[in-house]
Amino acid sequence: MGIRIRAATMEEIGRAADVLEDAIAWAAERRFESWPARTFRDPAGWGRRVLGEALDAGGLFLVERTGTVVGTLSLLPSDERFWPGAPPDGLYLHRFAVRRSASGAGVGAAALAWCEGEVRRRGRRFLRLDCLCGNPGIRRYYERAGFRHRGDVAAGVVRLSLYEKDVSGSPGP
Repeated sequence: MGIRIRAATMEEIGRAADVLEDAIAWAAERRFESWPARTFRDPAGWGRRVLGEALDAGGLFLVERTGTVVGTLSLLPSDERFWPGAPPDGLYLHRFAVRRSASGAGVGAAALAWCEGEVRRRGRRFLRLDCLCGNPGIRRYYERAGFRHRGDVAAGVVRLSLYEKDVSGSPGP
């Protein structure tokens, strides 16, 4: 399939933003809840700031297929905002998106498999994430990928669902 995942550089934050904005437009067309349009393109906005924070933490990645950027993700060592007090046994997936032009080509599954490998490589057990409660498409996607729903949280007016996948191969609770 020719999928490669690599750390983004400062000069490539715009590429990650473009992928995320493409995903926002695609979700809007399908009438799924998502981030507001231009969240990641606004240089002074929240979206660009969190991409920069992920880059600074060494956690902003680009997904390439045959040399073209078709996805992005942030993989971080903690998430006190939505998983407060969680033990240091997981990595946290944020802002995961694949361009609609790469949809159905296995890019998302390959990226999730890479994340799972990173969890194991770093000696952790769980891959965790949050997604919008009001987006049934993304929730089904993660559930089909083996994630278990662990509850819902509120972030201001936004409701998020928390998901977790044990990638250790150990029997879980």
